[in-house]
Amino acid sequence: MAIKLETHNAPSDTPVEEKPVWQPPQPQQPMETHGNAGMGRVTETLGIEPDFIDCSFCQKRNMTTVKREPSQATLVAQFFCALAFFPCCTLCLYPVPKKREWWFNTRHKRSMCDKDVAFISHDINRIDARYVQSQFGS
Repeated sequence: MAIKLETHNAPSDTPVEEKPVWQPPQPQQPMETHGNAGMGRVTETLGIEPDFIDCSFCQKRNMTTVKREPSQATLVAQFFCALAFFPCCTLCLYPVPKKREWWFNTRHKRSMCDKDVAFISHDINRIDARYVQSQFGS
């Protein structure tokens, strides 16, 4: 006994209604806000971390990039580490001041136009962080 199935490959005039696939509700995350939203830091008060400033070249509020560089005090410390423990531990202790970033200077650059903003010597303590309303918005 054979069963015959009829199939029709002709296009149908009635539109096929697709049902949306159910997805579980996503938890809403609160909008990320910063304590200095819309504010720029005064360049004289920049610290060792990147921060927002008003760029006079780009006419925008930009984040700075930070590069830490060894100072002369770091190199002197390396020399004394090598000299004090000569010859037994010279190779072990010579790189310590540089690896631990002892007495490093900090250089801030603008992230967009790569211009120097500030140079902070290793012996300056910046405690006050002054922010002003940004001239260029966000």
